[in-house]
Amino acid sequence: MPSIFEFIIFFSFFNLFWYKLGYFTNNIKNTFKELLMKGIMIVIVIVLVVGLIGFSTNPGYEDYKDWYKSKTVQDVEASTEIGKSVVGMVSGLVADASIVREDYKICSIYTSEAVSNYRVLGIFNNFFVLNDGLTKDAQ
Repeated sequence: MPSIFEFIIFFSFFNLFWYKLGYFTNNIKNTFKELLMKGIMIVIVIVLVVGLIGFSTNPGYEDYKDWYKSKTVQDVEASTEIGKSVVGMVSGLVADASIVREDYKICSIYTSEAVSNYRVLGIFNNFFVLNDGLTKDAQ
């Protein structure tokens, strides 16, 4: 049977061990919380910076018309300067008459009423064709 002295020594070590273990686990928990908060803050800052850049580089309707004219001239492959200017003028009129702009402040979606399902995404001063209107979407 252990003596009182042995019991006190065992209890002291046991108490010290649990205290140290609690100290380390609390530090691990706090470190994890700090890392998580830093990660969340980094993500928020990245989203804000990308949103601000997107807002400032959202192409306007005139930019879209210029892009649409140049794309149409490339697609038609007019051989003379007169042909290119006629194609550019006609595509500008078509764009004015049939294109609808949906402005989302950081990007814009341009939809054609003349060609069904023709959609273009304008973001970061660039245009990306989402649907060229040649294929039908499966609904």
